[in-house]
Amino acid sequence: MTFTRRRSYITYAYTLENNNLQRVTNKKDLGVLFQENLKFDQHIDIITKSASRNLGLILRHSKFFFDYDTIVTLYTALVRSKLEYACVIWAPTSDFLIKKIEKVQADFSRVLFLKFNGFYPKYPCAISYNILREQMCIESLLARRNKFKLIFVHNIINNNLTCPELLEKINIKIPNLSLRNRRQIDRSNSDQEYFKIPRQIKIIYAQSPLMSALSLYNKYSLELDLDSNLNVFKNKCTILSE
Repeated sequence: MTFTRRRSYITYAYTLENNNLQRVTNKKDLGVLFQENLKFDQHIDIITKSASRNLGLILRHSKFFFDYDTIVTLYTALVRSKLEYACVIWAPTSDFLIKKIEKVQADFSRVLFLKFNGFYPKYPCAISYNILREQMCIESLLARRNKFKLIFVHNIINNNLTCPELLEKINIKIPNLSLRNRRQIDRSNSDQEYFKIPRQIKIIYAQSPLMSALSLYNKYSLELDLDSNLNVFKNKCTILSE
């Protein structure tokens, strides 16, 4: 298997004990399907279909359930868990894939609304998915993925996640301490950044798990404190990601 986004590349026949190794275009490792083009659309397609099947199973078997917390617990345990496993690795950036994942939870929200309100939220007047989430206190899956990214950064910096290879790639930005900069009242976005992100990097590297997580933290660097307790940090991330 060769990881590249080039249309044509040199292939080499690898052997092990005089046996040719079969070349593949994707490989599942620890539950995540990696593709040779470093994209995760196939993995997202698999988990959304699996989550939709589980959602259908829950809705059929909970037909006579009328306890709200029980149904939500079943959803979070059997459906949402599939859509969030290792999401820091494969979190999408395209609107199409983001909406594809969110659609599973949107379907659940509408059916849950129907069950406890007696009418479907698209008739007689449509109720948006965001309003449904707010009424039922359900976070969007995109917001939760962003929260997991921020927690990922917190764990690396505080040595809760031991990975020297990732830690050595993190550069903290040292601001210029010139007299003119001190007198400035309005600080630019670049001055508010905590981590130094290379300006001229390829898109594929900018979208990598570590770089995307660091870039996301830079957006909230004035509100989030990496030195704070993990539980306090999580609660703050939840508020900011809403």
